Amino acid sequence: MARISILVLTLLISFSGWGQTPANLQTIEQALAANQQLQGQYQQQRFIAGLSRPLTSSGDFYLIKNQALLWQQSVPFEQQTLMSQSGIDVYTNHVKQPQSSQQAKLSQSISQTVLALMSGDLKRQSELFDVRLNTEPQWPLWQLQLTPKGGMFAKVLANIEVSGNQGDVLTLKVMENSGDHTETRFIQTSPLTQVPELLKGLDNRESK
Repeated sequence: MARISILVLTLLISFSGWGQTPANLQTIEQALAANQQLQGQYQQQRFIAGLSRPLTSSGDFYLIKNQALLWQQSVPFEQQTLMSQSGIDVYTNHVKQPQSSQQAKLSQSISQTVLALMSGDLKRQSELFDVRLNTEPQWPLWQLQLTPKGGMFAKVLANIEVSGNQGDVLTLKVMENSGDHTETRFIQTSPLTQVPELLKGLDNRESK
C-alpha cells in the first residue's frame, strides 16, 4: 500500500497567454488537458517515520495522454513502473514483478485515477476527491489540494497537494494517514521525442 504514494504522480506542460489573475479550476483543467505526449525528469523524496533521512530517487518519466505513464527510475537502482488503463506493472532488471489478484485490482483503480488527473480530468477526480483550489497564488501559478471522499483512497491517503505554473506541474506532495509523505519535483519537461520500448505496442497489449 505504501507504493501508492510513490506511484500517484504528475501532470504536465504547455499553455500560455493568460493574465495575472487568480487561477480557477477550469483554467487549470484546460492547461493540463493540452498535454499530449511529454517527457522529463523527476526527483523524489519519501519521508518515513523512524528514518532520520528521506529515501531519495530520481529518473525520467514519459507520458502519453489517456494511455500510459512510464517512470524510469535510475537512482538508487534501475526500475521501470508502467501505469496504463489496465493497471500498474513494475519491472526490475527488465523482469515484470508478479501481483496478486487483489493487488492487480487496486493497481488498476490507482492507474486510471492518475492518468485521468494527468490528462486534466478534474471532473472525474471530483467524484473521488474533494478538490480545493488555493486562491492565493496568481495565475499562472496555482495550487490544488485533493482529499479522498472515502473508499480505498481514504484508507491510505490523507491528501494530495499539487502546485504548478500554467500547464506545468512543478511539485506533488502525497500525505498518507500513517504520517509518511512523498514529495516529487518535476524538471526539464518537454514534448516527447523518444518512445521507450515499454510504451511501444501498448495499444496491442491493452487490447489482449
